Amino acid sequence: MAESVVIALLKILGTVAAEETLRTFIRSALGKVSSLDRARARDEIDGVKRELESMVSFLRNADRVRDPNDSVAIWVKQVREEAYKIEDIIEEFMCWAAGQNHHPLSIKNYLRRLEDITKRLKRVKSSVQEVSERRKEYRFDVGEAQRLADEQARSHRLSELSSLVKHEQGMVGLQQSSHQVKKHFECAAWISVSRDTEPKDFLTSAAAQLFREEDSDADDTRSTIDSSTLAGKINDYLRPRRYVVILDNVWSAEYANAIIDAAFPDNDRGSRIVITTRMEGVASILAHHTHNLECLNSEDALTLICKKAFRRSSGRVLTEEFLHWAHRIISKCDGLPLAITAIGGLLSLQNTPEEWRRIHDSLDWNPNNNQELHRVNQVLMSSFEELPYYLRHCFLYCSMFPEGSSIRRKRLIRLWVAEGLVEERRGLTMEEVAEANLKELVFRSVLLVKETNDCGRIKSFRVHDVVRELALAMAEEERFSVVFRGSQASSRCTEARRLSIHTKDHQFSQAIRMPSLRSFSVFGAANFSQLFPRGMMTSLGFKLLRVLELNGTSIESVPNEVFDLFNLRFLGLRGTKVRELPKSLERLRNLETLDLFNTEMHSLPCKISKLQSLRHLFIFNKVEARKHRIRRFLFHGETLAGVWELKGLQTLRTISSSPEIARKIGRLTEMRSLSIMGVRSVHGGDLCASIAKMERLLRLCMVAANEPMREFLHLEILSPPPLHLQKLILIGQMEGVPQWFFSLNNLTHLWLLDSQIGESENPIQVLGSLPSLAHLTLDDAYKGRELRFPEQSFPALKVLCLSKMLRLVSVVILPGVMPGLRELYVRSCTELMEPPKGFHCLTKLQRLCLVLMPSEFIEKIRGARAAFKQVADVKHHYKGADGQWTVQLL
Repeated sequence: MAESVVIALLKILGTVAAEETLRTFIRSALGKVSSLDRARARDEIDGVKRELESMVSFLRNADRVRDPNDSVAIWVKQVREEAYKIEDIIEEFMCWAAGQNHHPLSIKNYLRRLEDITKRLKRVKSSVQEVSERRKEYRFDVGEAQRLADEQARSHRLSELSSLVKHEQGMVGLQQSSHQVKKHFECAAWISVSRDTEPKDFLTSAAAQLFREEDSDADDTRSTIDSSTLAGKINDYLRPRRYVVILDNVWSAEYANAIIDAAFPDNDRGSRIVITTRMEGVASILAHHTHNLECLNSEDALTLICKKAFRRSSGRVLTEEFLHWAHRIISKCDGLPLAITAIGGLLSLQNTPEEWRRIHDSLDWNPNNNQELHRVNQVLMSSFEELPYYLRHCFLYCSMFPEGSSIRRKRLIRLWVAEGLVEERRGLTMEEVAEANLKELVFRSVLLVKETNDCGRIKSFRVHDVVRELALAMAEEERFSVVFRGSQASSRCTEARRLSIHTKDHQFSQAIRMPSLRSFSVFGAANFSQLFPRGMMTSLGFKLLRVLELNGTSIESVPNEVFDLFNLRFLGLRGTKVRELPKSLERLRNLETLDLFNTEMHSLPCKISKLQSLRHLFIFNKVEARKHRIRRFLFHGETLAGVWELKGLQTLRTISSSPEIARKIGRLTEMRSLSIMGVRSVHGGDLCASIAKMERLLRLCMVAANEPMREFLHLEILSPPPLHLQKLILIGQMEGVPQWFFSLNNLTHLWLLDSQIGESENPIQVLGSLPSLAHLTLDDAYKGRELRFPEQSFPALKVLCLSKMLRLVSVVILPGVMPGLRELYVRSCTELMEPPKGFHCLTKLQRLCLVLMPSEFIEKIRGARAAFKQVADVKHHYKGADGQWTVQLL
């Protein structure tokens, strides 16, 4: 992947970023004194740039040669090392120049540093020229490199895994049928278990799924109790219930047994615990009944590869020639689903049978002791090598997350942008380009979708364990990144450009330096002071850092040296105990994301206005969302004084409203996502005027003040509304649905809570016309007695939630309404005694969830069960006489 490194470096050399830093310094301190010196440095940069440009076309194919002893592979490695050196030289100088005080006394230092950088660039330029000449000595041209890349057997990267690897058909297929399984149980959980999963994390995940419908306070409870108490809570909850729990990818029988004994009771109610593992020893110890997943037969293998290969058919037809090569390719995959899935993603981008033949010929592997896994490895390597350069480092970056972890789409996008892994494209923001890259990696089956929203948009994903192991090896070999678990020697990290810490109790040696490090991330609630004693970050040489993620650590104050990191783009302090940031925050001029979610902070330094590169600001303190009750101090008034000068800000979540804020927020015209709470009725006019200026707004959350009672949200005069709006959350009383809702053609998700709209202003009439609406929640939103869904309304709706409409006695569904509705939730509608009229019209409904509904309503649903037998999952959640939640299957 040296091509990716060189192209990224060319982008740096081709921009005026370094020149702008120099120009600012020169204007204020040097005048015209050093123009010749500056020109000399610029000439050296241009010379290096020309040499690197001449290598790119060769690198595009030579980079695919995997034999580490091959002369071409050695040359590729040398190019990568020289590119890294140049990048370090340029960024070191930029950081130094940014730290100068722009005083005339700095002239000598500047000239000395400029002379030094010129000499270093000359040496590297000479080295690059030698490497370039060496390529000619090898007498390899682009075509030769292509031939080698296609014909060579790839290196064996994965070893010592004893069981056959299964993917897609075994794993995802089970998930697809989970609705059919769940309907036989009162509660269910699917939990991934990796080597890095702590017992508390495991139990928290289990509780989140098992208590999902009933326990509105579970999030807060889980975060404050210890593992044994939480295990006991789960055990008590499950004892009277029939449950099914999937423990996915178990690696230790002892670990699993301890968890099962503590949390999952054997209650003689037909409950089931299903364990998946790649380790035969684990299966033999834990399981009473063992099922070995078989390889796919030729028919199923052909179905799977064609499904993957023809997803984006563009008019292609499965001709005899395509079919011939499909059979030849799957014969080399030996029925291994992971291999078939990966190669199918690759074939989807090849439009002719001849290209399929070339892919087949590249799968030329040799037998070894781990035949099945080796073959998967070869297929995956072919898929990785076909990735365009702009996707390769994006893919490798995903291996830095813990094994089996759920990676949130938005978080990854912001990290990719901060790391400089995303190219600019005309007419698109960097975040939009990053999302396109993510979709392409998913389409190529390199990443697995874990969760989507109601519109099918990715919310989270994960990396298959086998794919991740391969990516980890590639990333470490190329010095792209290292994952540190504490068991390795710290010296492995010295040359890493990105470091991911997956340990809680290791201390780095004071003798280690990491001068090239660009990214430092800590996963898990690590003891930061133990990892890095005071002054340690300086001794490690973190001066070129672009990303610093300390989420969930015990850190209480940010080390002063962090604010000298000129290159820093991403500072993540989410869930830490940090109470304040110093005024020196202003020195982080390149910062793009500042994440202070759930910290102990109450205000921001006014100098935050100096951070003109800031795009995403998260300053939301804990709020019990389901009760809409503010628990802790929200940022407001003077604490936000500098924010209104951040013209490029795209995300601001969450602040407290005031007359001043309602007016000033209109300055943030680039806003994409805004959350504001404590809105008073009198703020409505100014807020509407401000929001009207946010033409690019995609997500808006507004919560009315609730002291002493929920106030009105006056939004009628909003004009023009943000036409690109996709998600809208409104919590507060409303006189009716504003007429401008008719223009929200892109709105996909809508929550109306505590709206208490009068009967004469039935919201369904307006909302039913929204063409893209996929999710609708109405919680205490309507005071009428009847909800009538008119014909042909809600054409795109997938999920409908009706809650706490205390006067509602009738729901009428006319033909053609909600043709794609999959899930219906009805909660605490205490006067609703009859099932919805026209319920049979919901032919696509898969799930009906009833919570705290009258017994009369439940009995009539039970009696009419035959009328909607197509609904696989029908449950009623209620509290018994003892106050405990019970799930009733209907």
